[in-house]
Formats: sequence, C-alpha cells, structure tokens
Amino acid sequence: MLIVARIDLLSANPLENTGNTKKIEGVMLRTLWLPGEYVEQELMTLEKK
Repeated sequence: MLIVARIDLLSANPLENTGNTKKIEGVMLRTLWLPGEYVEQELMTLEKK
C-alpha cells in the first residue's frame, strides 16, 4: 500500500470563497516543497496537452 502525503498552502481562505482554492502559494508533496509558480506552470503545461 502506497501512502502519499500532500499539503496545499493557500493564500486565502477557501471556506470564504471556493475560488480561493486556485490561490496556491505552494504544495508540500512528501518531503518536497513545490513553489506556487512551479505548480501553476505545470498545470498550464497539462492544460495544453
């Protein structure tokens, strides 16, 4: 069984506005910190495919 831990750091409260889920400051994936700029760039790359 593979368990992957992930924490998203947002710059605004998603409980106040669901659009705030797109305001990503960064993502912690296991022990690797991914800055928000990198996450946004990778998401844009995936959208193009």
